[in-house]
Amino acid sequence: GTVDIAGTALSDGSSGATTTTNSGTFTVETAASYSLTGASFANTGGTITNNGALTEQSRTFTERGGATTGTPVVITSATLDDDTTAAAAQFLLTGSATLTGTGTSPGISATQTVTLDSNSSTTTESTNLTNNGTINVGTAATGQTILNGQTVTLTNNGHLNTVIGGGGGRFLRANITNATNGTVDIASATTISDGSSGATTTTNNGTFTIDTAASYSLTGASFANTGGNIANSGTLNEQSRTFTERGGSTSGTPVTITSATLDDDTTAAAAQFLLTGSATLTGTGANPGIAANQTVTLDSNSSTATMTLGPPTPAGCPSSADCPLTND
Repeated sequence: GTVDIAGTALSDGSSGATTTTNSGTFTVETAASYSLTGASFANTGGTITNNGALTEQSRTFTERGGATTGTPVVITSATLDDDTTAAAAQFLLTGSATLTGTGTSPGISATQTVTLDSNSSTTTESTNLTNNGTINVGTAATGQTILNGQTVTLTNNGHLNTVIGGGGGRFLRANITNATNGTVDIASATTISDGSSGATTTTNNGTFTIDTAASYSLTGASFANTGGNIANSGTLNEQSRTFTERGGSTSGTPVTITSATLDDDTTAAAAQFLLTGSATLTGTGANPGIAANQTVTLDSNSSTATMTLGPPTPAGCPSSADCPLTND
């Protein structure tokens, strides 16, 4: 079948919620619009050509087998139900949106781009998701962008970008695991994991870049560089919680540990750290300490760095006070 939207079409659910399901050809022509304010849309196996405006509001847009081309589909205070096996598509999530997946592989496919709007919008992950495509946190609009996911994990195999756009904070209030093939690019000058709705952890096993003049501040979140590479050309600042350095290397500007904990190990890769405020230096791995190709600097602004014990406890160290610092 073929559906052609040439004017202003509306599914408002005024007499009850409905669903539009596409397994054929669905076209929204230039200057035309189709708004689903009381209805859901399921693209199960057909193609959508969106040359106008296709907007899902308040209910659910499900993307599966069919490709969606043209102008991004707008999800306005509604739910995008996506899957890593779905076809190509572009989506713009705005307002209070939800990103979920009820299929066999919840997430974003390799040929998809999902953009989170900057007009003080909030997107909440409602389940564990895998990103194989591109997620842009921010647009050219002014205002902040929030990604929520304190109780679930976003695994990134594709690209996760915080965009400069029109300015405004980019809040990553989500547990993020950047996998081996994943790339995170911090371009926004104000990227923050503030833990306002619960502490989170960013784990890096891939490529993690902070651009020049960009910053990533973890004021309510921990960071674990377990096996990836961090290229810090801007500012990476761990505050109040823990930065763990293990297998991956960290290059560029030193990572700042502000009144927080650096968990390091002598087997870790190259890195530079600046400890400032009331910081803690510890190690919870097999060989607590500082690796041969690392530099740890203690700031001079009335800062205090305290060494603490982490398991396993070295022999002869029954307490922090009795634990020697061995300099090799």
